[in-house]
Amino acid sequence: MTARPKLRAQRTHTLLDLNLDLNLDLKLDLNMDLKLDLNLDLDLKLKLDLKLKLDLNLDLNLNPKLYLNLKLE
Repeated sequence: MTARPKLRAQRTHTLLDLNLDLNLDLKLDLNMDLKLDLNLDLDLKLKLDLKLKLDLNLDLNLNPKLYLNLKLE
C-alpha cells in the first residue's frame, strides 16, 4: 500500500478597504492699490484712489473609497 497525500483546496478571502479623506483649503488674497495724482495747469486737481481686493476661497473635499474583494477558491 502506498500512501497518497490528499490535496485540499483552501479558501482564501481577502477584503481590502481603502478610505482616503483629503481636505484641501486654498485661500488666495489679492490686494492691489492704485493711486493716481494728476495736476493740470487749469487748476484742476484729480485724485483717484482705486482699491481692489479679491478673495478666493476654495474648499475641496475628496473622499474616494476603494473596495477590493478577492476570493480564491
